Amino acid sequence: MKDSKLRNFTAVVARILEILAFWAVIACFGATIFMVSGKEIVEREYDAGNLTFQASGFTANIFDESGHLLAGPLVSVMVAVMFCCILMGLIFRNIYRIFRNSNTDSPFSPANVKMVRDIGIYAILIPVVNILVSIIAVIVVGKDGFQASVSLMEVAFGLVVLCLSQFFAYGAQLEKDVDGLV
Repeated sequence: MKDSKLRNFTAVVARILEILAFWAVIACFGATIFMVSGKEIVEREYDAGNLTFQASGFTANIFDESGHLLAGPLVSVMVAVMFCCILMGLIFRNIYRIFRNSNTDSPFSPANVKMVRDIGIYAILIPVVNILVSIIAVIVVGKDGFQASVSLMEVAFGLVVLCLSQFFAYGAQLEKDVDGLV
């Protein structure tokens, strides 16, 4: 396939976002360890007017009324954020690989078909992971001060990509059949 500036640009952006997503996992892990192990520092520095922590569709009260850090809700939210960042990193990794390979290989190669399908699966797993983490958090931590919301846009996106992967699989089969005739 002919080299394309837009395809190359998209591959570079996807690679940068992949790296940022995996760095975010490391940063979230480090921040969680710091906040749980350095509770006294966090408790001393927190803003008394803001007792909630919001991330990745979760809202948790991470401080009680007396200003003490509640590690359970904090860890629950951070685990969900880390899993979402891992899945987003995998999505961007596959996007990068698809665009990198498309400069030299057919877009209907079996590897590309598998990567497109995997993108759809990863996108659907994001809200599933959020639901599972919220259920586990409510069981372990309790429902007081913990709220979760799940966007179905990831599910819709994942289903669309899974449909597209079927078209790619059909295109790969047609390409294989045409190559067999020539």
